[in-house]
Amino acid sequence: MGYVVQDVEHCLECLKTNLHCAKDASTYIFTPVKAYTCGVPAKELSLKIAMCHIKDNVYFEYIQPLSPGGFHYLSLLCGGDNMNHAAFYTDEYDSCRRDFEELGAVFVFEAEANDPQNGYRRCFYAKLDGVPGVLEVLENARPYRA
Repeated sequence: MGYVVQDVEHCLECLKTNLHCAKDASTYIFTPVKAYTCGVPAKELSLKIAMCHIKDNVYFEYIQPLSPGGFHYLSLLCGGDNMNHAAFYTDEYDSCRRDFEELGAVFVFEAEANDPQNGYRRCFYAKLDGVPGVLEVLENARPYRA
């Protein structure tokens, strides 16, 4: 589950203190190579992210926009701290994107990233008729492309 928040560090402290989890969570700065909000390039996008392991394969992702513009910043402006999306990983990214296109999805965010910490990966956020909320499909990371 991805949450857009004003202060990642505050959210991490609340998880650690109140729920006694995410003790090993740390933050990193996400700066994609390419990003689009509703098909429009999001220039100089920067997000502070913390992935918080809850249990098994359940994670909370806290996302703090560090630059104006872009989907996450607009989401924070419109709704304050909020649950933003549910995320799913795939090894079949291109096929999944085509399936969403065929279903008439509205792509509200897309990014391509390449960094030494997490490698090369792509993602899209989509809205589908009849499905509440936003779904994120993430490509399982591949090795960093130097």
